[in-house]
Amino acid sequence: MDKIENIKKLYAQIENKGKFIKLVASDCDRKPNTVKTHWFTEASFWSVPDEFQDRVIVLAQNTIANQNKVVA
Repeated sequence: MDKIENIKKLYAQIENKGKFIKLVASDCDRKPNTVKTHWFTEASFWSVPDEFQDRVIVLAQNTIANQNKVVA
């Protein structure tokens, strides 16, 4: 599986996409609207820049891990 396909699968598992988009935007020094419109949509062919793909994968994995934690 290539990185974009991995990002698509991970993104689909994220519950609060707005919060995740803000996190990615802040971490990658981009505006949230740019990330939402150009990086995470079929219309833009999931155009996550190559230099940020690894970081987006890590952020998505961490977000999913945190949302899946069970609070006792």
